[in-house]
Amino acid sequence: MQAIDTYLPYLEDIRRRIIFSVLIFISIFILGFFGAGPITKIFLRFFSVKDAMLIVNSPFQFFNISINIGLTAAFVFALPIAFFYMFSFLKSALTSIERKLVIFLIFLCMILFIVGFFSGIAIMYYAFAIMAQFNKNLGLVNIWDINFFISQGFMTSILFGLFFEFPVVLTALMRLGVLKISSLRNKRRFVYAGTFVFVSLLPPTDGLSLILMSLPIIFLYEITIFINQFLIRNKKCLTLAQQKL
Repeated sequence: MQAIDTYLPYLEDIRRRIIFSVLIFISIFILGFFGAGPITKIFLRFFSVKDAMLIVNSPFQFFNISINIGLTAAFVFALPIAFFYMFSFLKSALTSIERKLVIFLIFLCMILFIVGFFSGIAIMYYAFAIMAQFNKNLGLVNIWDINFFISQGFMTSILFGLFFEFPVVLTALMRLGVLKISSLRNKRRFVYAGTFVFVSLLPPTDGLSLILMSLPIIFLYEITIFINQFLIRNKKCLTLAQQKL
């Protein structure tokens, strides 16, 4: 009982932090839900495809769009806040160097996600425009469902943002000894093939989008290997220099 009483304050603090994180998620969802109108206008202004006409095929379809926008906003903005909030709970148990490292990794993950998210939006924009023009040249009329159109744009951009977290994940696995650089180099052809296969399952499914979405991920994979090789080589050189001294 004494051991339980010792940890009760920490458990209570964790419970409060989880509840607060959930409240943040719900609050941002509500803001995104009721702000879906202006957000949709901005989205459609950016994705202005002149050869396509967007339609609403249900009186309540915009309700579904509002839910999707609210969930997207809550995921994108509430998750970093939750990470920082949980970090504030753990930072007392970390050393000064570890705290700086965790803060750096959190900011790095946020930057990579933002870059990946907007890269996904840019790719989707050009993919929509190209497919609309292609269909028009075939004599087809582009009448697209607005709910499907917006969902594709947001979902693919979020997934692309998550793909950009690969450098941090791979580096962490290498630091933990789960992966080795030699294994990453030797199995890169399987990673390339897996990347193309996985990206092909995402909308849009045309060849140009497949290449445009796969190449940045492959580049991140290679740059991760290069940076970790560089760090390991410098660490070995520093160790040898210290031994000579």
